[in-house]
Amino acid sequence: MPGAISAIGAILRQAPVILAAADALVSRTRRPQVTSDDLDGLRQRLGELEHHQQANATLAKDLADATTAMASAIQTNAAQTRQAFLLAMGALVIAVSALLVALLR
Repeated sequence: MPGAISAIGAILRQAPVILAAADALVSRTRRPQVTSDDLDGLRQRLGELEHHQQANATLAKDLADATTAMASAIQTNAAQTRQAFLLAMGALVIAVSALLVALLR
């Protein structure tokens, strides 16, 4: 029994610390009262977020359009490059033929 009494005494000596910890826990878990100013502020922030989201969507669409235009220009450039290469190869064949005719005469 003396052990139980000393344990109770130890608990009672720590009671202020336990109560302070419990009070701190209760004060952190209580929900603050929401005011109409808080709601108005949240509505304003939500409106700003929607505006920024719309601006980002417009920017993404513009970037996609620019990328599509660039891809089309690259394809056109590739076709023109192939045509120029074929023309150069034809000119090379004619030049080599002319050189051979000149050398063989």
